[in-house]
Amino acid sequence: MRRAGGRIIRGLAGRVLVLGLLSSTACAVLPARAGKLPVPENFGSVRVTDRLLAERVRSLQDRSPTWRAALDSLAVLQFQVLVGTPEQLGELVPALSSYAGQHIGRMLPLGNRNSQLIGAAVLIDLAVMERMARAAGASQAMLEGDIDRILAHELYGHVLPLAIAGRPDRGCADPAPHEPAVSSCSVRRENRIRAELGLPPRTTYDLRALAIGRILFERDGAVLQDGQ
Repeated sequence: MRRAGGRIIRGLAGRVLVLGLLSSTACAVLPARAGKLPVPENFGSVRVTDRLLAERVRSLQDRSPTWRAALDSLAVLQFQVLVGTPEQLGELVPALSSYAGQHIGRMLPLGNRNSQLIGAAVLIDLAVMERMARAAGASQAMLEGDIDRILAHELYGHVLPLAIAGRPDRGCADPAPHEPAVSSCSVRRENRIRAELGLPPRTTYDLRALAIGRILFERDGAVLQDGQ
């Protein structure tokens, strides 16, 4: 897990679920358009519950051929994906609400009552990201760029390989402790989309992979380990 500004933020770990702090006086905030959608927006088999996250998914569609192909593949596989904040997705899958405040980005496989893999949930804690942005004095554009990076890692790095494998114990893992970030296929896949977006490749597996995280690290020397 990692600690930033005294707040513990745990890293990612896959798990099958049965369906059934930082503070600052800086002024950067989430755009007003963030918030729960009245009805989830569908991108093929991907359902997004938050306005800002839906906007970032559309932006990635416009800029990344690999992202578009990934959404098409998930639709063909009929692999159901939920994308939203822990609070929003917790209304659909109650067990997911417990992750609020603990993870910036996380992918969790979803199974039915027979433990058969049927989809995945991607949780992005926008409240935590907002607090980080305030602490860093980051712009909205920087915050939205980091959301794009997280979506690329979770959806293309984790969800699509999981859907193709069809088993919760398969797919693309994150790097093992003390291993280089690029030793992980999830990071290598994320870097494909980064290249299409004109971004430098990810070389670390901690919060320095995010623009906001780099600001906090360079300024405060925060302990940033086992990143998302």
